[in-house]
Amino acid sequence: MALENNTFAPRLSVDAEDRLLLSYLEDTEEGHALKFVRHDGREWTAPQTVTEGTDWFANWADTPGVRPVGDWLFAHWLVRSGPVAYHYSIHAAWSDDGGATWSDPFVLHGEERPAEHGFLSSVVLNDSTLGVAWLDGRRTVSEETNPNDEATHDSHTNSGAMSLRWARLKPGETRLSQDIELDARVCDCCMTASVREGTDVRILYRDRTQAEVRDIASARVTPAGHQNEGRVAADDWQMPACPVEGPAVARRGTTTDAVWFTGSESTPKVFWASARNDSGDFGAATQIDQGHPAGRVGAVAVDTDRTLLTWVEAADAGASSGHIMARLAHGEEASAASNLVPVTTGRGSGFPVLARTTNHVWLAWTAVSDDTRRVRIGRVAGVGQE
Repeated sequence: MALENNTFAPRLSVDAEDRLLLSYLEDTEEGHALKFVRHDGREWTAPQTVTEGTDWFANWADTPGVRPVGDWLFAHWLVRSGPVAYHYSIHAAWSDDGGATWSDPFVLHGEERPAEHGFLSSVVLNDSTLGVAWLDGRRTVSEETNPNDEATHDSHTNSGAMSLRWARLKPGETRLSQDIELDARVCDCCMTASVREGTDVRILYRDRTQAEVRDIASARVTPAGHQNEGRVAADDWQMPACPVEGPAVARRGTTTDAVWFTGSESTPKVFWASARNDSGDFGAATQIDQGHPAGRVGAVAVDTDRTLLTWVEAADAGASSGHIMARLAHGEEASAASNLVPVTTGRGSGFPVLARTTNHVWLAWTAVSDDTRRVRIGRVAGVGQE
């Protein structure tokens, strides 16, 4: 399925009735709209609009979304909060009627100080509350003086450090509970990835040392507290600016799979590693790319034994065309790489996303052609239960 032209920034989730939900942004005459559609196993519903605005921060990397939380829907989007490009806040709203109506929006992080707040990931917890992780710039003071209406996260400078925070929300709640800082210094604009491990939540993110080493790290939130578990792997990627390349994570049975991009040793690579039996530690990393990865990784559990790992790979070094590639992790091995769909490698194609319903694995991405972008979605052949 392809949506209308001028759609981008897809996210996927699955509700308790095994219905797939695809959310996305659509360009409007004066700004942007956050919309979503459902697939009930047979057909797609008509698009529903959550909200729209003229002062949003809408780009290829920091995407909004809609996800089910029990009988509720939770939506979040990004609204500019100050005069410069990276002053924006996470706004959110709840719906208890399937998206027909929405609550008044609220600022998720509870304060509207002009700074960067974004790159939210979330999980539904065992008690049907929502756990959210995000990058928080409340301690930063931007040095930029020039607004950028077409913000792309190419680079920006702050005098302070971005932090990683995590909080819990009950359905319908507009004030955070258990709002905690997990890491006081993280990479400025790389995606976070969250997964539930029993009663715990594991959050993967790109760390940032004083020496500007930006490797993927893991933090854990437990019923008793939280802890920073350190690096997933010692890539030692020294990078003076944010690469805008976050990790992906998936849970199969008692194994957690992580996949990420690195440019260490001046060579782009995509790695996969697993943590087994809730040990907390990831094993040795395996390189899974084909030699010319652009990154933009994804992961989804196919069943209790297998995880589908994806990334964008250029046709050749520096090529503007390529494919979304996939390998299937099973045990400690990964299958041969396969091409899923062709894509452009420029940032306009955004980040492909994955989800699994009972019988199918789904992939959504942004197709770019003749300066037009359009969200597309399809089933991944050969990995579902037909």
